[in-house]
Amino acid sequence: MLPALSLDGILALEVLDHSFTTDDFNEFVDRLLDRMNPFPMCNSVLVMDNASSHHSKELREMIEARYAAVYLIVE
Repeated sequence: MLPALSLDGILALEVLDHSFTTDDFNEFVDRLLDRMNPFPMCNSVLVMDNASSHHSKELREMIEARYAAVYLIVE
C-alpha cells in the first residue's frame, strides 16, 4: 500500500499485490502530480524517503518537467 498524504487528507492511494517496483512508483507519482500544485500553493511539496525507487532518472525528469526543480536530501 502506498499513500500520498496531505494536511487535507489522502491525495492518492495505490494498493498492489506485490512489492512496488520503480516503474510502479513512477506511475503512482505521475498520477499524483496531477493533484499537486506549484510551490508555494497547497499540496506543492513532495517528500520521499531514501528508497532506491525514489532515485530513478525518469522520476526526476517527470517531476522537473512539471516543476522548476527537485531537491533531494539524502542522509
